[in-house]
Amino acid sequence: MKKYTIYPKKQSYVSSAIQDPTDEDIELQVDTAGFTSDTRILRRLAKSPYWRVLQAVASNPATPTDILADLAEYSEAVVAAVAANPNTSVETLDKIARSKQFYASEVKLSLAMNPNTPQEILHRLEDDYDRDVRAKAFANLSSHVS
Repeated sequence: MKKYTIYPKKQSYVSSAIQDPTDEDIELQVDTAGFTSDTRILRRLAKSPYWRVLQAVASNPATPTDILADLAEYSEAVVAAVAANPNTSVETLDKIARSKQFYASEVKLSLAMNPNTPQEILHRLEDDYDRDVRAKAFANLSSHVS
C-alpha cells in the first residue's frame, strides 16, 4: 500500500509578504508606495509597521490628504516626507509646524520648500538658525509674492 504525505496548503506570496516580509518584500513595498497612483494600495501600505514604507507613501503626490494627515504623527523622516508633499493640506502643514517634529532640521527644510506652506510658517523659518532652511523659506516666500 502506497503512503501519501499531505502537505499543508502554501500561503499565497502576497499574504506571506505582508505577514512575514523579507527585506526584498519591504523594498518592493517601498518601491510600490513611491510610484503607484492607486489610492487603495496607498491606503493599505500606509498601515505598514516599517518607517521606510510609510516614508514612501508620504512622499507620493498621489497619497490622499487624509492619509498624509495621519502620517504627520510618525517619526521625523516620515513627517519630513509629509511636509514636502505638495498634496499635503495647509491644515496638516500647520499641525506639523506646531508639533515636536518641527524642531528637526529635515522637517523644517521640507516645510520651507513646500509651495503650500502658509506664509506665517515661512516667516518663522526665515529666522531659523539653519542657513539652508532660511534660504528655502525666503525663496518660497519670494515665489508667493511674484
